[in-house]
Amino acid sequence: MSETKTKSCHWNGEERVTSGHDRYCEAAGCDGCQPCGEDHCRCGRHLRDSEPLTCAKCVGKVRFNLTRIGDLCRLAPLAATETGVDSAPAILAGPVPEHSTHAARRTWAYGGGLCQCLDCPDRRPATQGPICKKATTCLHHVCRRRTWRPTCPGLSDWLEYADDEQHPLWVLGTWDMLIAEHLDHTRRNRVTITGAVSYLVANLTYLAQDQDFAFDELAREVGDCVGHVEKVMGVAPYVQRGAPCPACRDAGRPSKHLEREYAPGQADDALDTWTCPTKGCGKTYQPDEYAKSVYVDYLGNADRLTAAQMLAQYRVPEGTLRRWANGWTDNYGTWHTPTVRKHGYDGERRQLYNVADTLQMRANPAA
Repeated sequence: MSETKTKSCHWNGEERVTSGHDRYCEAAGCDGCQPCGEDHCRCGRHLRDSEPLTCAKCVGKVRFNLTRIGDLCRLAPLAATETGVDSAPAILAGPVPEHSTHAARRTWAYGGGLCQCLDCPDRRPATQGPICKKATTCLHHVCRRRTWRPTCPGLSDWLEYADDEQHPLWVLGTWDMLIAEHLDHTRRNRVTITGAVSYLVANLTYLAQDQDFAFDELAREVGDCVGHVEKVMGVAPYVQRGAPCPACRDAGRPSKHLEREYAPGQADDALDTWTCPTKGCGKTYQPDEYAKSVYVDYLGNADRLTAAQMLAQYRVPEGTLRRWANGWTDNYGTWHTPTVRKHGYDGERRQLYNVADTLQMRANPAA
């Protein structure tokens, strides 16, 4: 089977379109809205040959990911005995929430149960305008609403911390249930990772060419799940990033975060180095130099830090900072809206908080 790449079209959040415009297009700054007439595989940008909907390469990739999830999860109990009961492998080897209870909780959250906004962005009138090329990943509130992604801070934070939704038993068990309902099968046994993998693999070829089944969503969620399992089991490529490179900053270049390079054959970190990944720089810092100058300089000048860094630099307790950022109810039952802004996550997936807002609240906590 031959495979052809095409760059003449892009995904606008609803369908593949070219850079041309429909005859009724009136959106200023539109990046293109004319539907693409090529036969694309449902799971990617490439063209397909003889397969009706999904190419064999994408089907094989999903089958490989399912098998890899099953193989890695068999090792999770063994890894948990080495890392402890509070470790990520122990969570991977453990149970997940009951589906109906979690579904009811999710419905309550999407219905506004977590909203504390005075003017919630999810309830504002729809905004008209051109469609972003990266609408499915863009963080702007207009793109988030158009792709049915929540913009309410309370709901967004809850979804960000819904780690159980990446658990392989939850992901595969949900698709096991959906596929059984779609194919009118009766599943009597209790759902397990091994059983779900076997069931999905057995029906994968048929589902890939089923017009009424969302095979592209299955492929995406299985791909995200196998990436999560690989990170937990320590088999995925991992780069630890530190403070931004001061040499690039002093030279007026965009300052990327330093990457840690581990010394081979060393049990401790005394010989590890921190290297700038920017081409044309590549400056390397020794551990003492990084700890005494680079990291200290970063903490003193950064406009956003993690809760642990706020505690070390400004002596603000982590619990107090999270309360300021999430909102709180005082002893009189009065709700206080969040006063410290959040700024996404760092390279270690730790929440970042605004330094100026934190210092203002520290100086005047009653505000």
